[in-house]
Amino acid sequence: MRAAILFACLALCACSSSGMHPDLGARPAESIDPRLPVGSIDPAPGALTVADQLADLAARLDAGAALFADQLPATRNAVAVSGAEGSESWVRAQEEMGLLVRAREPVARVIGEATELATGQLARTGWASPADRAAVDDLLARASALDGEQARIIAGLEARISQAD
Repeated sequence: MRAAILFACLALCACSSSGMHPDLGARPAESIDPRLPVGSIDPAPGALTVADQLADLAARLDAGAALFADQLPATRNAVAVSGAEGSESWVRAQEEMGLLVRAREPVARVIGEATELATGQLARTGWASPADRAAVDDLLARASALDGEQARIIAGLEARISQAD
């Protein structure tokens, strides 16, 4: 019986507080958003960052705009002198229109690749910085506006060829 009383006293003493209670408040690690990627923010050597990819797409968009602008005067001249359907001048205007439509290809490719970057690559990682998303959106808006402008120019030239018939 004495052993049981001694054991009960020791057990009660073990439960007594010494004034050192653990803090139940939030720890610093709990303030980090768990959806953020873990690891280094530096890309692996040789890996393209979103900024690098956007810079490449922007450069290709500018090159595509320049290619279209370079082809446009020759096409306008050919359309201006286009004759009836089947004539040599009409065939020449059609050839120039084909080259102009082909000059739109880089802009369409940039739109496709920027869309893939926005919806594919960034979506697969599950997270992207607001700055990256805004930069992709800005590039897409710029490319879409350029594509729309080029489409309006081509539609106007095609209407002029049709009127020459």
